[in-house]
Amino acid sequence: MKQKLLHIVYIVVGNILIAFALSTLLLENNIIAGGVSGIGIIFNHYFGLSISLSVGILNVCLFVLGFLFLGKVFAMTTLVSTFLFPFLLEFFESQPVFHHYLNDPLLASIIAGCLIGIGVGLVLKANASTGGTDMLSYIIRSFFPHFRSANLIVVIDIVIVLLNVLAF
Repeated sequence: MKQKLLHIVYIVVGNILIAFALSTLLLENNIIAGGVSGIGIIFNHYFGLSISLSVGILNVCLFVLGFLFLGKVFAMTTLVSTFLFPFLLEFFESQPVFHHYLNDPLLASIIAGCLIGIGVGLVLKANASTGGTDMLSYIIRSFFPHFRSANLIVVIDIVIVLLNVLAF
């Protein structure tokens, strides 16, 4: 029981760090992102959808696909992140106190990279997934087991970043 509670704390704190870094450091300084957040930025640019709403919709769709293709046990490891991350992203986006305090894109990139890295590390330490494109890579890997998940995540993120570059 104590171990499960610790895992939930890791997942929550990890998602807080990731959402904070994305909202207040990357988006604030017009720095593109990979993953589902990067797709959310593209949807925001072209369709005017809020980034957190886009991320929420995409996360739920990928969660359902993960449930169908990877099974209930694996999908449940992403349940908290699937719903918590878009909520946290919207929270940090909507609170003025978290904005306009770092206007140096290079420093923002470095700090965001550290915070996101720590956040993802905490989620992975809990034997969970952040959902999003991680889930997509696991789904692809279920059909092509000779691919490594890490390589798939990098390829997916490169495609998303390139789409961001083309959009802006």
